[in-house]
Amino acid sequence: EKTWRWGKDTFEAKKDTELVCRVVKGTPRLFKKRRVIDSKGKKPKTVWSEPRYDASAHGIMVLQKLFGEKDVFPYPKSIYAVKDILELLTDEESVVLDFFAGSGTTGHAVSLLNKEDGGNRQFILCTDNENNIATDVCYPRTVKVIEGVATAKDITGIPSNLYYYKTSFIKKSASVD
Repeated sequence: EKTWRWGKDTFEAKKDTELVCRVVKGTPRLFKKRRVIDSKGKKPKTVWSEPRYDASAHGIMVLQKLFGEKDVFPYPKSIYAVKDILELLTDEESVVLDFFAGSGTTGHAVSLLNKEDGGNRQFILCTDNENNIATDVCYPRTVKVIEGVATAKDITGIPSNLYYYKTSFIKKSASVD
C-alpha cells in the first residue's frame, strides 16, 4: 500500500525472523509472520470442530452433571472451547473479565485451566441477574466447581477463593451538579 510499517532499525532487527518473501502471480511480495501459537507450539486453526467444543456435550451436559437436573440454562458454551481460548490469550497471572457471565462457563474454564497448568489466573464474572441467573446458576456453579461434585470429579474440586458482590442500579439524576 506504499506505506511504511517499520523504520529502518526495526526492519533490520526483524527482517530475518518476522518477514517472509513469496512470489504471488509472478511478483515478489513480503508478508509478516503471524505468531499466535497454542500450548503445543502450533498455530490455532480457524475452525474448531473437535467433539470437545460441542455445546451440547460439554455445555448442557456439564450443567446437568453439576446440578443433577435438566434445563438449568439455555445454550451454555462448551467449557473446553472457552478453556482453549483462554489458553491462547492469557498467561498464568491474567485476570479475566466476563461482563455477560451467564451460567459461569468462563469462571469454570479459568479454574480448570489453572488446575491443569498450575496457573494463578483470576476471573470476574458480572451479570444483571435476569431470570435469577446469578443466584440460581452462575454463583452455585462456581461453588460446585470449588467444592466438587461426585458426578463431575474431573472438572470440579478445584480449590479457590470466592467473593460474591451484589450491587444495585443508581437512578439517573435529572440534573448534573
